[in-house]
Amino acid sequence: MLPANVAQKVADDIISLGIKAIWNFAPIDLKVPSSVALQRTDLATALAVLSVKMQNKLETAEDELN
Repeated sequence: MLPANVAQKVADDIISLGIKAIWNFAPIDLKVPSSVALQRTDLATALAVLSVKMQNKLETAEDELN
């Protein structure tokens, strides 16, 4: 994962080399040409969602034991 302050530069560089798809994990919205597929994944949000799901599973399992 790249720091936000260099992500756009790296994206620009790899696009210039012919890359046609980027999976962006950096906490920044990249600007790319319309010919480049871009998917942004916010790991902090994904981790928060996973944490809630895990807590719910643990609570359900505990309730089933009681």
